Amino acid sequence: MKPFRTFAALTALAVGLPHGASAGDTGAGTQSDTFKSRIEALHQRLSARTGDPEAVAQMAMLKEQGDEITPIDLQGAFDLYEQAAARNNPIAIKKMCMAYLLGQGRPKDVVKASGFCNRVDAKDAVTLFWGGYDYQFGVSGPKDIEAAKAAYQQAFLDGSGDAADAIGQMAFDGGHFDAARSWYRRGASMGSAGAMVHLAGLAERGQGGGKDAVEAAWLYGLAAQRGNTDAVIWVAAHRNITVPKMVLRVDKTETVLTHTYGPPDKEKTETLTQARISMLMRTEVKRNLLGGGLSSTYFAFFDCYVRGDHEVDVCVPTREFPLEVGITRVLHAVWDGRVSVPERDVAGASTAQSHFVTGFELYFDD
Repeated sequence: MKPFRTFAALTALAVGLPHGASAGDTGAGTQSDTFKSRIEALHQRLSARTGDPEAVAQMAMLKEQGDEITPIDLQGAFDLYEQAAARNNPIAIKKMCMAYLLGQGRPKDVVKASGFCNRVDAKDAVTLFWGGYDYQFGVSGPKDIEAAKAAYQQAFLDGSGDAADAIGQMAFDGGHFDAARSWYRRGASMGSAGAMVHLAGLAERGQGGGKDAVEAAWLYGLAAQRGNTDAVIWVAAHRNITVPKMVLRVDKTETVLTHTYGPPDKEKTETLTQARISMLMRTEVKRNLLGGGLSSTYFAFFDCYVRGDHEVDVCVPTREFPLEVGITRVLHAVWDGRVSVPERDVAGASTAQSHFVTGFELYFDD
């Protein structure tokens, strides 16, 4: 395995514009060129294997998230996912199940969704979510809210951010705004666009926690990139809002984070330099990543929001390739506890109500 790399994006984010982190955002020179060349090679390798459903699904992943070669293209991505699903690619089948079920990437159509959802492995988190949805809305039989909650809980434990969102909605409907906000935060950190929108709404209104219009704008922007209709509408009406971005590094000087973790009576604190974050991420990723397959490159990026009290509220995965390696589990392992930032970044700007993007890549010998 070649050296592990961490990149930090330094540009400002305008709500509604693509903002997936790229190596080029660091001004890293050679690293940026190397990363882009890897992405170009990946595109060429996948394009040459159009008859392979795994390659088609992986090309769809790149289009869905956007990269240094192509912008985000949800229509093109889900066209490819549907092609791969027709050839029984398991990731593509799950993608189409959720796309039609939630109306993200495809118009909402529960009947079409069921055709894909029923083909997913019975033990998969997507199947558990589908079961919860069925019980909640009575798709194939009588409604059973308790059974729905149980299915959603298990789906969440197995990695479904949309299940966390569904549980949050139930808490919200019951007037439990604190619990709803907690569940939405978990769902957002697992990549659920629905959870991002619902968390944004609570932040916008100050329900279940502090009121923060900047965090709401940040969340709506992320959800819009994933094709959430409500977020797209919100972003279109608020294009003038800019969410400040922290500068994590200037030359060899960096903004150092502080990680506090452990039980209240035995809390521990550590300094999170970029090197330390790299080591933690590498350790966790290697537990999930075996390499091989069509890709000799693995990369992931995530976006974190810093509240007015200079603590990270939530981190959201924005790019991962290939999918299902487990970046959300890695993220939770690294950020378990509380993460705080200094009042000013290395550029001298206030870090209150700002965000930062960081990411990493792993190379395997071809």
